[in-house]
Amino acid sequence: MNRVLQPGGDVTPRLAGTVVTQVRVEIQGEQLTAAREEAGLSQARLAALCGWSQSRQCQLERPGVVRMEEETFRRIERALSGR
Repeated sequence: MNRVLQPGGDVTPRLAGTVVTQVRVEIQGEQLTAAREEAGLSQARLAALCGWSQSRQCQLERPGVVRMEEETFRRIERALSGR
């Protein structure tokens, strides 16, 4: 849900903006690695399909809890499903 901030309201008189609620997804990095391997993709290939570097993909697959924006999760999901 977005909330528009009007000048003179709950911010400084000349500043307006939009508050955007971001959805964060938590996943185990190991689960992402397993899903990628099951799909037969290398880190470099999945990264290219998602539009980021292999280095970023490596960070997303690190062991333990990984937090990402919902859009990042959706990009991975689409790439792994072939869509």
